[in-house]
Amino acid sequence: MVNKNEITNRKFGIEIEYVGVDRHTLSNALVNAGVNAVTEGWNTHTRRYWKVITDSSCGYEIVSPILQGQDGLNELEKVCEVMVDVGCTVNRKTGVHVHLDAADLTFLDAKHIIKRYHDNETEIDSWFPRSRRGNDNRFCLSVARTYNLNSMDVCQGENPILNIMQYQTDRMAKVNIRAIDKPGTIEFRQHSGSTAFSKIGNWVLFFQ
Repeated sequence: MVNKNEITNRKFGIEIEYVGVDRHTLSNALVNAGVNAVTEGWNTHTRRYWKVITDSSCGYEIVSPILQGQDGLNELEKVCEVMVDVGCTVNRKTGVHVHLDAADLTFLDAKHIIKRYHDNETEIDSWFPRSRRGNDNRFCLSVARTYNLNSMDVCQGENPILNIMQYQTDRMAKVNIRAIDKPGTIEFRQHSGSTAFSKIGNWVLFFQ
């Protein structure tokens, strides 16, 4: 169950990697369900519609437009329902990435997010299969592995938020601050592959 009343107005985006159904079948089913969706080749552009693209790590990926509030969660729920109905599946290679708007955050805000995740990472790891824990997955490495935490902690000044990227050593991190540069978000990469709205929706609420 997802308590949609807990959603904030912070904008978010979703990337859901999947297998089992070709891009055109999924995009056509989404359009028939009233969701604006288009089949495209792989690209990193944020669209005003759901794009169904190829993904080199697993097969296919569906990427949301910018979503917000309960309307955004409702749209995500409909997409998940369609994915289940047409037979989209996941495996150990697939994941779910959540982007949160970081336009209003300061350097210290971002630093606190990174450190908080690090301090609770063992607990968060326990929510997921072994393939998404610690450093067992090349595409979602631990915070300790991907950040110079000691150096970052020393920095206390009123620095622009983009300056925090100098402390990140690898973009394939559970918390990817380099996504601030483009498309202006913080990306959370740890969630295992899923088409279940109950899991994905609550993961969004956790970060909200």
